Amino acid sequence: MPVEDRGVEMGDQVIADVETAFADEGEGKPARTTNREDAEIVLGEHNYPEGFDQAVLGARAGDTRTFTLRWPFGPQEEGQEPDTRSAEFTVAVKDIKRKELPPLDDEFARSLGEHETLEDLRQDVRRRLRDDALRAARTATENKAVDAAIEKATFEIPQRLIDAETDALVEERRRAVADQRLTLERYLQLTGQSEEAWRSELREQATRQLKARLVLDEVAEKEGFTTPPEEVQAEIETTALGYGDQAEEVRRTLSTEENRRRIATSLRRQKAIQRLVEYAGGYPQDTTGIDGHEGQNGEEAIAHTGTTEAAAPAASAGPAGEEGPREPPVATEQAATAESANASGAFR
Repeated sequence: MPVEDRGVEMGDQVIADVETAFADEGEGKPARTTNREDAEIVLGEHNYPEGFDQAVLGARAGDTRTFTLRWPFGPQEEGQEPDTRSAEFTVAVKDIKRKELPPLDDEFARSLGEHETLEDLRQDVRRRLRDDALRAARTATENKAVDAAIEKATFEIPQRLIDAETDALVEERRRAVADQRLTLERYLQLTGQSEEAWRSELREQATRQLKARLVLDEVAEKEGFTTPPEEVQAEIETTALGYGDQAEEVRRTLSTEENRRRIATSLRRQKAIQRLVEYAGGYPQDTTGIDGHEGQNGEEAIAHTGTTEAAAPAASAGPAGEEGPREPPVATEQAATAESANASGAFR
């Protein structure tokens, strides 16, 4: 809801033009200025550095606030204070909106289009929470199993392969950032990284992905795992059905000889991951007693370790196993229900 009778408070959404000016501090910290027009900022829920909220609190529509903060710069080493640089902010407030959540009742549940009663919604939220928690636990188990196998490996990866994989990851991340309508410079600013540190991080990821693939291929070879054509076709059908009206287009895309090969390799590696988990003691058990829809075939761990080469129609659009940032699962039923309310348009 629009706010006209007071200044901005915590939890409000501010529409503002934000200019950020970095001074020249040398040592890879050149002067630069970035501008965001009509930025939508929820106080308490953004990526600006500590002190931003306090500097903007109380401002009304039409006010401009100028202040200087220290912004983390580059990766933070464990046990050490993060490197920071000075940034002068100029925030021109254009509009303020407060969050107004609808009452949690049957009408709200029906407004989401999938439930007739609030109890139906609550049960669905419980199932989703259960699925998210179980999926996260299973993925963590798979990642630990793969990490343990990588630690025992003694092979060296040729630098040219690491260079090529790093370049592929860099380009994939650039496209992902552009899809969010951000420049790479702005993304690095928000994450507090230099381009050099960012690329170094991707290089480490690329190295791990290559090692994971080699380890899993070795396990699959020793175990004699194969991927019959019917398994590949079943995976294509499952993926295509998830795209609704685009199912036929997705099916055609995934049915090319190259993508079938990629899918077969991915499924073979999934089997290897599951075997490694068996060696490590198996998957965690669900003890919630909630009926859920969770199914697990290793895809989460494969995406995390970078061992899949094709599992979606975008298979030809980037490197195998893109590991983008992930949102953590919602922690409580109340939070998940409130998130549904936010999706319905809390700021009006």
